[in-house]
Amino acid sequence: MSVSDKKKSKKASAKGGNKSLVIVLALAMIVAVGGLIVYEISGDNRKVAGGPQLAYFTDDDGKTIFTASADQTPPFDHNGKQAVLAVCFTIDGGKTHWIQHLQRLNLAGRKALEEYKKRKPEEQDPIDLTRLNNEALQVKAPGAPDQEWTQPSNYKKYIQIITPKPPAGSSGTIEPYTP
Repeated sequence: MSVSDKKKSKKASAKGGNKSLVIVLALAMIVAVGGLIVYEISGDNRKVAGGPQLAYFTDDDGKTIFTASADQTPPFDHNGKQAVLAVCFTIDGGKTHWIQHLQRLNLAGRKALEEYKKRKPEEQDPIDLTRLNNEALQVKAPGAPDQEWTQPSNYKKYIQIITPKPPAGSSGTIEPYTP
């Protein structure tokens, strides 16, 4: 084997290794982000002094947002419409913001989460929340058709939807935009 063949072989091995690393990192990110999302939706982190925290929701597919208790489990009824969580970001300290994606639990997941919340703390297993995330969490871009609701199991599309992307032509540090 010539020196140039050895270099080509090493480059090919490195590229294959990089692809594997990217896949592993993407899967780890899905699990971490998904667990955080279910944790956020579950309301367990909302027990702070001064009452429940607020979150942004929308009942018109992201055209407008409103604030409500973060203890709500989306979708829920709001003025006769189904409201879902609106995950928002900013790049200018909150002067402007955008809705990156909408999220909800499917009906079975909503029921399962309500049952989970009724358990005593010692009976609440975080693995159940992870399972719930993988089976019940759904996200979509604002304005996308209803058939575009996507679950974490479709990881490429899921990551594409939840990864914050500022509006075209804007720049800055991406930060969560919260009430």
